[in-house]
Amino acid sequence: MIKKILFPILFFLTLTSLFTQTIYDYVALAEESMLYQKYYEAVENYKEALSINSADIKSNKGLSDAFFMLGEYQEAIIYIDKCIELNINNIEFLNSKARILTAIGDYNKAKELYDRVLDREIYNIRAKSGLAELRIAEGDIVGSLYDFEKILKFSPNSRRLLLSLVVLYDSQGKYENSNELIQQAIRVYPEDPIVLEAAVNHYINTKSYKGASLYMSELLNVSKSSSIRLLNAKLLIYLEEFEKALDELTQYMKIEKKNPEAYYLAALILDELNQDEKALSLIKRGIDLKPDDEIFRFYSEKLMGDMYILKDSKRDLYSNWYLNQGLLLEDRYFYEKAKVYYQRGVELSPFNSRLRYTYGNILKKMGYRQSYLKELNFLLSSESNLTEIDDDIDEIILIEDSLPKKPLYEKWGEERWNFDDYFKVSTFINNSTGEGHLSSGKIIKDITNRFLSGQSKYFVSDISLFSGNLSSAFNQSRQSNSDYFLIINFLEGSRTFSLNARLHLTKSGRQIKSFNYLKTGNNRIFNCFENLSKDLNDFLPTIGSVIDIKGESVLLNIGLNQKVQLDTEFHVVKKGSFFIIPDSPFLDFDLDKHLGVVKIEAVGEGMSDGSFTANNSFNLLNIGDNILYLPVDQGEKVIDESFKESIMDSELIGQLLKVN
Repeated sequence: MIKKILFPILFFLTLTSLFTQTIYDYVALAEESMLYQKYYEAVENYKEALSINSADIKSNKGLSDAFFMLGEYQEAIIYIDKCIELNINNIEFLNSKARILTAIGDYNKAKELYDRVLDREIYNIRAKSGLAELRIAEGDIVGSLYDFEKILKFSPNSRRLLLSLVVLYDSQGKYENSNELIQQAIRVYPEDPIVLEAAVNHYINTKSYKGASLYMSELLNVSKSSSIRLLNAKLLIYLEEFEKALDELTQYMKIEKKNPEAYYLAALILDELNQDEKALSLIKRGIDLKPDDEIFRFYSEKLMGDMYILKDSKRDLYSNWYLNQGLLLEDRYFYEKAKVYYQRGVELSPFNSRLRYTYGNILKKMGYRQSYLKELNFLLSSESNLTEIDDDIDEIILIEDSLPKKPLYEKWGEERWNFDDYFKVSTFINNSTGEGHLSSGKIIKDITNRFLSGQSKYFVSDISLFSGNLSSAFNQSRQSNSDYFLIINFLEGSRTFSLNARLHLTKSGRQIKSFNYLKTGNNRIFNCFENLSKDLNDFLPTIGSVIDIKGESVLLNIGLNQKVQLDTEFHVVKKGSFFIIPDSPFLDFDLDKHLGVVKIEAVGEGMSDGSFTANNSFNLLNIGDNILYLPVDQGEKVIDESFKESIMDSELIGQLLKVN
């Protein structure tokens, strides 16, 4: 009888023991995975533990932490809420939730939770550190630094504090301070993969690649995370060890087949190894995985441009993206924006007949009839493939030619399209900071070359990458005999792009204008550079030339393309006798070379007609003399200089959230 009673009891106890051991086993495996930065494995093991006991606090907290490290913040908050529900008095759960809310961008709720923690425990280090992070969201990086430094005195060996200060000091260029703290962190945590990874990133940021290599070798010994292979590949690219970097990426992509960044990096390497076809193939795979990444797309266009001649139909594949974007905008009656996309597409593939015809049609809709005819004539004369166009181009041109001409064209003939009164601008891209993609400075350089061209008032004589040294830019622009030089700073965010361009006079080096842009959403790089291109053109003074004379009537080589308006008065001076000055209206001339004034009476697309009034009874006007528009006041706009700080703040917070 006793045996019959004992057997079921022993059986039950055995099952209970196995049940408990299974939870411990999964949690132990998950914690080991977290230690080696294998966060996906940790998620799997914590979920197995929770499938046995969904109320296990340790598994819920671990799962929240794993999702946090993977950047899956919405998932992370689900499991930390479960922890709070299971143990409402644990203030560390509140700290964890506040940090997740910071990552999501809900700064007010995060602050409320940190304040609740400090109400209960006034010296709580995690809460104070969280509030220091939130000061960055308010734009107060200096205040954040001060707070972190103060907290560090109470907890001098805190990994989070040490690494947070390294990130902040690096962002401010205080490398002596960050070097000291990263070394302190390594002394305290010599085999910690998070510390070693921070050290590698720090030494890459400071271009101390020897130091980065030292800690990378140690990191590879202690971390099992596949992402470390990706970081190592980046380091090898910086070291120009391209074959080794490609081997590392190949190993990484055997595990992580859908990371678009890996394909981008592999394309960069193959480009360096002069394997353009393979590079283009890989970056196209990256675009398939992340179609909204503009750097990927612009890089593919650069590779394509280097590989294929202008008449190669393979270019159409890339220019059709601009065609499709333009068609969407045109359907919504955004003609000006659509025209810009068509124009950029035509630059990529000038013999894409469907795109060129569509571009011509929108010019006609916008009233640019002469430009429309110019596009049609190009299609006929360039041996473009017209099979994709349903309309008869010859017949359209005959009909357009039979229509009545404007009086301007009856008087002077057809458009002459001979404007060449440009200002020469040297351009410098600062790639010392701001790159979100490795080597994106080179791609930004190519984008600048494409977008700062085709405008009516200036042409870019040369574009250089530089490290931010103003004197070197000044000297180089003087050697190039430029009128102006433009210094461009950019900052790539995960969801934002900011651009700052400062225009300087080459003669004196004086800055005369600052252009600032901050864009979010799709096509943000495109929009920033398109706006800069137009705004720079609008800001520069208007100059032109006399190209024909009939009595008191003169024909000028400027028109609607230069935004010339009826009744505008231009000063006329002897050819080349004007000069640039640093203040509005930015042009002046020798009084003894002033010939008179032209008042505009008719405006065409690329030329204008006006009546000339001489200064005296002697009319000394000649073809080739210059005309200048000198407004009394250009009404300088107030510039918001806070844009760069705001984007930098969000990126800094993102970096700090990787530190635990």
